[in-house]
Amino acid sequence: MSNIGKIPILIPNDVNIMIVDNYITIQGNMGISVNSFPNGITIAQKNNLLYIKTINREYDAVWGTFRSLIKNMIIGVTKGYIIKLKIIGIGYKASIIKNTLRLKIGYTNPMRIRIPLDVKIKCVRNTIIYLYSSNLQKIKEFATLVRSYKKPDPYKGKGIRFFNEVVVLKEGKKKTK
Repeated sequence: MSNIGKIPILIPNDVNIMIVDNYITIQGNMGISVNSFPNGITIAQKNNLLYIKTINREYDAVWGTFRSLIKNMIIGVTKGYIIKLKIIGIGYKASIIKNTLRLKIGYTNPMRIRIPLDVKIKCVRNTIIYLYSSNLQKIKEFATLVRSYKKPDPYKGKGIRFFNEVVVLKEGKKKTK
């Protein structure tokens, strides 16, 4: 049994939900989100509440997960998600050319990353990147992909990191006399 799965989801007034077969479509002012769910899970809408239940015990393990996914979809189509990335290092820069993100991060050639359709990017400065999306999974996948090109160095801290990420720096070798 899932304690999270038992809690009904409150549906805001500006959100429309359609449940057809094993697909749930959520539409809001930030966009549309579609997700499928297994046969063992039922979704019922009463007034402005959404109830998620399981038919048999084998789906109890994913009950809370689907409730959280649907809740994240509702938040995404109403408010959206923002992730900030910070580029730290001398000469490290980011720029947007058409639908690709171009990163100069210490390699001989700049890295080019294709931007997904669901994700919008804005470079405030050369070193700060804002990612916007209504899909939490897509924006996190893209942010970790960008970060994976140059993870923060444990000795100097150079690289791409999330805005609130704390990098604990290691101490370098010391000279002995």
